[in-house]
Amino acid sequence: MPENFQLQPENGIYILSWTGDQNDRALKDLMPLLEQIAQKKCQDVRDALNQFREQMIQKVQQGIKNPYQNLSLV
Repeated sequence: MPENFQLQPENGIYILSWTGDQNDRALKDLMPLLEQIAQKKCQDVRDALNQFREQMIQKVQQGIKNPYQNLSLV
């Protein structure tokens, strides 16, 4: 677990390291997720991140290459 949110893991979003990758798209891929959190004015971002995390885990288990795409808040 990255040490930058080690003490509060439910507040973080795991992404691949981008160091040295000029083609990195992690933030662009996460923009729809972050926009949904802002638009829905989530009272507790941890609830929203947990929903997204569960959806991403399912996508990874299904072998989907980019688990950040097409996530939605309920």
